[in-house]
Amino acid sequence: MTDTLKERLQESLGEGFVVERELRGGGMSRLFVALDVALDRRIAIKLLAPELGEGVNIERFRREITITASLQHPQIVPVFAAGESGGLPYYTMPLVDGESLADRLARQGALPAAVAVGILRDVARALAYAHGRGVIHRDIKPHNVLLTGNSATVTDFGLAKALASARDETATDLTSPGFSIGTPAYMAPEQVTGDPILDHRADLYSFGCMAYEMFVEEPPFHGPSAQAVVAAQVVEEPTPITARRADLPAALTDLVMRCLAKEPNDRPQSAEEVLHALSGAALLTAGLGEVVVTAATPSVAVLAFANMSEESGSEFFSDGVTEEILNRLAQVRSLRVAARTSSFAFKGQQVDVREIGRRLNVDTVLEGSVRRVGRRVRIAARLLNASDGYQLWSDEYDRELQDVFAIQDEIASAIANALTSALADWLHPITTKPHRTTTSVDAYELYLKGRYFLNQRLEGMWKAMEYYRRALEKDSEFALAHAGVAEAHFLLTLYAAVPPREGGPEARNAARRALALDPTLAEAHTVLANVSLWYDWNPEDTLQQLNRAVELKPSDPIAQSCYGYYFGALGLFDQAIGRVRAAVEIDPLSMWAQSNLAVTSYLARRFDEAIAHCRTIIELSPGYSEAHRWMALAQLQQKRVKEAFEGIQTAVELSNRHFWPLANLGGLLARIGQESEARAVLAELQDRARGEYVPPFAIATVHYGLRDLDATFAWLERSLAERDFWLLMLAHDPGFDFLRTDSRFHRIVERVGVG
Repeated sequence: MTDTLKERLQESLGEGFVVERELRGGGMSRLFVALDVALDRRIAIKLLAPELGEGVNIERFRREITITASLQHPQIVPVFAAGESGGLPYYTMPLVDGESLADRLARQGALPAAVAVGILRDVARALAYAHGRGVIHRDIKPHNVLLTGNSATVTDFGLAKALASARDETATDLTSPGFSIGTPAYMAPEQVTGDPILDHRADLYSFGCMAYEMFVEEPPFHGPSAQAVVAAQVVEEPTPITARRADLPAALTDLVMRCLAKEPNDRPQSAEEVLHALSGAALLTAGLGEVVVTAATPSVAVLAFANMSEESGSEFFSDGVTEEILNRLAQVRSLRVAARTSSFAFKGQQVDVREIGRRLNVDTVLEGSVRRVGRRVRIAARLLNASDGYQLWSDEYDRELQDVFAIQDEIASAIANALTSALADWLHPITTKPHRTTTSVDAYELYLKGRYFLNQRLEGMWKAMEYYRRALEKDSEFALAHAGVAEAHFLLTLYAAVPPREGGPEARNAARRALALDPTLAEAHTVLANVSLWYDWNPEDTLQQLNRAVELKPSDPIAQSCYGYYFGALGLFDQAIGRVRAAVEIDPLSMWAQSNLAVTSYLARRFDEAIAHCRTIIELSPGYSEAHRWMALAQLQQKRVKEAFEGIQTAVELSNRHFWPLANLGGLLARIGQESEARAVLAELQDRARGEYVPPFAIATVHYGLRDLDATFAWLERSLAERDFWLLMLAHDPGFDFLRTDSRFHRIVERVGVG
């Protein structure tokens, strides 16, 4: 029969296609692989199984399939065309490189929770998109979920509806009298009974059956016959997942069991609701849907490549090439990549690779060199085992400068393969990004100079902005340069070098421009997340952007820290500290990451922990003023006033009288009875505000110390108008507890709308 079907299909397709072989089909269809001769690509052809195809109205089937062909989404396998072969309808689609979820489950059994949640998120995204366009799948099951690494796409959208409608001209939905299409182990009760008003919630029931199987190795109902299974779908209650697997968070098991409710009204009411739950705080806190770092997780630190070029001032180029390779690797799931700050901490030092591995907690180290002569570049790279220093891989690339993007991808892919060949099934591949690059070598060089100065922070941020803009003058479609502009605007605002009302919208606009050119830029999603959190005070959009950023670049400490502050703003401090701690694990030598951990602990009122974190920072970098400041604020909450006062004074001196520690000093002076000195600090801040940006919140802080509450709230009102960043945390800042009995405080918190 197979050969006959293959021959009939070849005859129908004509000379433009060569039918090569049959793959294992999925229930309602037979699956073939064919070569599209004109485009030199292989496609998949689904031919309706003969037992279902007889009596089907081909034209009606083609019309129904054409509706689903309009679905264009990254998690949906698209339909190319539809036709018929020997009276059997077929349609063509891309040949997905990977395996079905059914194959994965048969080979591996129950999936790790984090992997399963990631796959379920992708399926939920596909359902949300299709349901929003009026298309119901009607046959969600593991066979119809295709995996490339751990990224999922859904196939066969609309096949069941097309088949049902084409068999009976009066049928307007999945079922017609005496006829029901689906797979018994995944069919919703209303689908089994032929309910004429079947809607999208049937897909959510099937989704629940599939999720149940992913966690416990078998669907919720099974039996000796299809009739027994469908009867169980209608009348039996599934065994709770918790009885089969106790390691899963309650939020996850509750979601799956809700999907399995017999009555549609008792299930989640939309795929968006399911997706939101899969991205919610309880699951994110448990680390599900992300990289799970274990002892077996491969890890790498990318050290700054040595600059071997003879031209002076070319260090920016070698640093930029290194950072781009690091960013490519950071996109690979299940590969833990030490962040730039920590990896570059060893730049110019002669440190044994075993010591680097120990300090960064990685098992491999990549090092190399860059030599540029005119328009040619030579990049050498080698991968070392951090436990013994032995070389695992090396290569050298000698190319024209315009090929530098391809070289970076080649190196990153080679390293990922060397590190993860044994775990290939668990990885997302490094994907090509056609819109990220530029054909202008000059634009690329200017971009790298911008990156070089941005990493220096402070005054370097202004230089970075200048170089990014010059890069865009050379190539206005250069997505990475737009992302650089966005990041520079946000950092200038974060450091209060520009008012939030100026920097916030500029950062948002530049990030959106970058994503319009390249939606896969994790950096731009992270900027949008930060703007949504700190400026827009919009936690829903923050979470959406963060989920996408981490999906694209799992080893991103900035996104993890933003997650931490997101949870902190909501008052979920266990989750917040867990996320900020994850950022520290990625970037262990970063004072910024360590400082975020101290700040989050302070907001959580874990003052001993905050002080301990600050002391760790001071041991590593005694001149880091923020560590002294936050330690002093935590000590003040413990009534250790003398130590707090000394710490604040140190922070003021180390920061060259930056307005934040200066404001804290003014408030503390007022509290210990030195009112005249406090008012002198207040006058200094107000005088400086005439020539530079001083956040109104800083001035409100001194008035608060003086217990001048009318002035405090007047300046907090100005903070609202300016959208000062720290207003996001006002609801939780223990330093403002004295205001909590005042109704004006709660009105301000309500206007921020977070927490």
